[in-house]
Amino acid sequence: MSGRLLVVGVLAFGAVAMAGGVILWRGVYDRGPRLRDVSWLTEHARWQELDDASRARLRSAADDVELHPRRGLAWGTLAAHVDLHGMTQESLTLYQRAEELRPDDARWPSLLASALARLERFQDAIVCLRRAVVLAPDDVRLRLRLGGVFERLEDPARASHHYEHALLLNAQSVRARQALGRISLGQGDVVSARAHLQRAVDAAPDVGESHSLLSQALQALGEAATARHEAELAEKSKQAALPPEDPVREFVLKSRTGRESD
Repeated sequence: MSGRLLVVGVLAFGAVAMAGGVILWRGVYDRGPRLRDVSWLTEHARWQELDDASRARLRSAADDVELHPRRGLAWGTLAAHVDLHGMTQESLTLYQRAEELRPDDARWPSLLASALARLERFQDAIVCLRRAVVLAPDDVRLRLRLGGVFERLEDPARASHHYEHALLLNAQSVRARQALGRISLGQGDVVSARAHLQRAVDAAPDVGESHSLLSQALQALGEAATARHEAELAEKSKQAALPPEDPVREFVLKSRTGRESD
């Protein structure tokens, strides 16, 4: 089978298999696809939209897989570049291959979960994140992301559980405090909301979103003057909100500088 046909066949089979849930591959990639011509990449609709530098990085990542077909980092790096450049569906089987080769590496189920969440496959993302948590139980980011997925599923109880676990790992986590404050506000528990949001403001006083949420809690508690003050601080804050986390972009940037390794 030619390199192009093998890669296309693997991706097509992966798309069908993934429709039934997240799986780990067994033997499909034993020989490793020949990726040097990257035909499946150049035929993708996204390819024409990429600049020369992005195309070169994708080709380089594909070359590395050809040179090191049994190396998890090579597959994971290719997956992340494919994912970052808008080919998220195609990245799924590549992340899975990385995880199969390195089942002890939390990066691959974590990044696979990120891709699945962007495809709104939240239950599959949760399965992957739970695998990652087993491998990296002290990684606060994984707990925050689990909480975020459960928030997207409108399950505040499970979301709160993971945000609270994040605080056990890092009591100064502004993201966790904001999230718990936001959930408490939604549930009408303004006392708990105020406590969490005050801690968020204390930890990062320049983040406007924390002041804005705290203002809402104070308003609900009848503290109008203090609420107005927090609203004013929100408008004057240097940073409107915390920047969204982007684990795929972060991985790719680190890989370019050699800070990602097996």
